[in-house]
Amino acid sequence: MFHRNPDEVQHIFTAPIELLQEVEEYEHLGDRGAAVATYSHPAFPARIWGLTAHLSDTFLKTVLRPAIAEFENASESDAAAISQSKL
Repeated sequence: MFHRNPDEVQHIFTAPIELLQEVEEYEHLGDRGAAVATYSHPAFPARIWGLTAHLSDTFLKTVLRPAIAEFENASESDAAAISQSKL
């Protein structure tokens, strides 16, 4: 069970990867106005932002999307081999 610090975390919830792939946004947050990734979806009880959004964004861009692209661009025989090698 997770115990949240109410000063840091508004909600604890899970978000399916499929939905995270659909809803990447960038907003200007903070005093410096830096563009940061945020994720929001009607199915989410709150917007995902801050460190959680940064880690999600990094994972999606550097791990998941390249793996999906590699899988989709492979021939059927290669796709089976890629799928087995990732396990």
